[in-house]
Amino acid sequence: MIRCLALFSLVAAAALPTAPLVQDPAAAPGAEHTQLAKLAGDWTVVTTFRFGPGGPAQEFQGKAHGKVILGGRFVQFDETAVEFGAPVERQRTWGFNNQSRKYESTWMYTGSTAVMRLTGDAAADGKLIAGSATFAGDKGTAQDFTWTLACIDDDHFSSTLVAPAHGQGQAATFHALYTRAAAK
Repeated sequence: MIRCLALFSLVAAAALPTAPLVQDPAAAPGAEHTQLAKLAGDWTVVTTFRFGPGGPAQEFQGKAHGKVILGGRFVQFDETAVEFGAPVERQRTWGFNNQSRKYESTWMYTGSTAVMRLTGDAAADGKLIAGSATFAGDKGTAQDFTWTLACIDDDHFSSTLVAPAHGQGQAATFHALYTRAAAK
């Protein structure tokens, strides 16, 4: 038995790689990740919801904390607010996919068990990112949206999500304006 364990230990040790694993250089954060990292910090959030282009606007107040995660590859936002009289929590993660050359994001919140996936491109000046978003709705039916992320300045940015009304304009718009919270 001892000989078997010794032989097993020798075989297992020989199977271990002698050089450390090297990460793919294409996975390193770049300029786009550096730009997104500027969104880290504490924010106050004013979200305006409007159903239909002429519908009345409702405004909600919230707070967000953004932090850089996974070695600078993503920025994760944890948000809280009260919307329509109920507390809401959201988590959003923003990143840039070096391989596809697209911005990507996932959104989740306490009003759903679905995960929304967003992809988009930056405008030439890099201050506006726009694209499409989708999540699986009733019986797996795709629920599609358009979205923008506008970097206004170092202390302000906005996020807009628009639901189409299937040939009748916009069904609903959520526009969130983020203002950097004062240092404590």
